[in-house]
Amino acid sequence: MKVTQAAPRFDVTRRGLLKSTSTLAVISLMPGQLAAAGIGRGTSTPAMWQGRWPIRPLLKADLSKLLDEKGRAKPVHERRLIDDMESDNGWVASAAVSLSYTSERARSGSRSLRFSTLLRNEDYIRAARRPNGTFHGEGVLFEGQPFAAFARRTFKEPQDWSAFNRISMWAYVHPTTNPVNVISLQFTCEGAPAGPLDPVAVHYIGDLKPGEWNHLVWEIPEQHRDRVSEFMIFQTLSGVSIGGADTRITYDFDELAVERIDAELTGPHRVVRVVC
Repeated sequence: MKVTQAAPRFDVTRRGLLKSTSTLAVISLMPGQLAAAGIGRGTSTPAMWQGRWPIRPLLKADLSKLLDEKGRAKPVHERRLIDDMESDNGWVASAAVSLSYTSERARSGSRSLRFSTLLRNEDYIRAARRPNGTFHGEGVLFEGQPFAAFARRTFKEPQDWSAFNRISMWAYVHPTTNPVNVISLQFTCEGAPAGPLDPVAVHYIGDLKPGEWNHLVWEIPEQHRDRVSEFMIFQTLSGVSIGGADTRITYDFDELAVERIDAELTGPHRVVRVVC
């Protein structure tokens, strides 16, 4: 008598997959069986799973616990105003930036410094095309690159910021459909070490909120700052984060200052010990 063995049954429900002893159980499923369960059709929820679990909203992040919020709330023991944008103080911009003073808004006084550039620069894209149409360029992430977007404030005499350990500045981000807004602050100190293990005086600040003033703070206790010769605002140009987003970003800057606060780091350098 010939005995015919029944074909194995696959449990392709969510519970069945989770109970599997190996991910190979999922990999071994035939495409037809996965399709029968509604998996792999480009839908986020297979039909056989719909209605089995209540839909709950995502947890909302408690932004009050952010280190940035803690930093901005620190008491300021001493403050020196570097530039309140009320007079022309020698700001110079690269060719990719439109730079001017505006009386449309200000954090203090009557005007601010307006900085506007293209995140997606069509001139740069055309210049980076090969004759066959391929693109050989890259994101403009450094000052020396063509089409770099920056504004520099050079001091007539080097400034001694040794008594201060934080840079403070305000930035109003004009309303934009681009969901990611990042700016970089930099400064140059004459005679500061520039070896591969030395801290670089560059700081990126993200999650800037459009349509309001953002307080930019940068704690610099580990940076050499006794002969600061220039301060720079830098915008990386790497395109837009989503299709159809605004290609132009515009900021209004005001109240550049250095402050003394209780910094997170102490001493001229931070020492990190690695124990194996």
